[in-house]
Amino acid sequence: MSGAGRAPGMTPVGPGSPGKDGRVELAFAPDGAGGTCWTRRRARAPLAMMRPLYVDPAAPGTPVAYLMALGGGLVQGDRTTVEVAVAAGGHAVITTQAATRVHRMDAGHAEAATRLRVGPGAVLEHLADPVLAVPGARLVQGLRAEVAAGGALILVDSLVLTDAGGTRGRAPEPPPARVRARLDVDCAGTPLLRERLRLGGPAGPVGLGEAGAVGGLTCVGDPPAVAAAVAAMRAVAVPGARIGVSALAGGRGAWARVAGVDPARPAEPVGLALRALWAAARPALLGLPAFDLRKR
Repeated sequence: MSGAGRAPGMTPVGPGSPGKDGRVELAFAPDGAGGTCWTRRRARAPLAMMRPLYVDPAAPGTPVAYLMALGGGLVQGDRTTVEVAVAAGGHAVITTQAATRVHRMDAGHAEAATRLRVGPGAVLEHLADPVLAVPGARLVQGLRAEVAAGGALILVDSLVLTDAGGTRGRAPEPPPARVRARLDVDCAGTPLLRERLRLGGPAGPVGLGEAGAVGGLTCVGDPPAVAAAVAAMRAVAVPGARIGVSALAGGRGAWARVAGVDPARPAEPVGLALRALWAAARPALLGLPAFDLRKR
């Protein structure tokens, strides 16, 4: 899947050459005993997957799979592709082992693409840790989710600008990070959400402004459940974070965006807000409480 596309000013070194070309393909389906198992797993370095854990007390048959990057982060020319599919009636949770760091690049850019497919009556929760972009980083990121009628999706994403160990103010000072990100969500073949984020370079449709971190939670499901999720998410408040929640077309989805407005620590409030939004949306949408993802 090439959801990221090409970003002006981020050439001539193309993604995947000469950098690493990591790939993960995962498929899940009901196991016939009330739970879900994976039916396909392929991974190519530097990406890898742990065997799923069953750590949700309220849904013991739901696998929680952890995506890992076997390296120190993305450098110029790197490309990663993640594809996840959940068949009708299945329920899977995908998360990451830790944040993804994007390093300074002298030429070209890195590319990260994700494609999610949710079958009829299936559930996918994709709960990624933040992308950390240091000064001088160049990243093109694309995420596309396709949800069938009757399916449900909870999707968490976030981006943090970091100083990479205090490089700002030093000579020569690296240029600001440049990130192009797109999020496309379809439900039953109909476009539900189109988001474009551009950071660094010419101003884009959406920018971070003064925020040093931004994140979001997108959910898709039956309209009554989504309406309940919207009401629950609108009640979330976290000091240091600005939160906005909107219902999407036809009441089939909801979209929350979070900005870290505390200049001293923008990332922490965003992380806390995203956790609180998930804890609010999950019971409304799925009838299940949030649980410990066991990363500590």
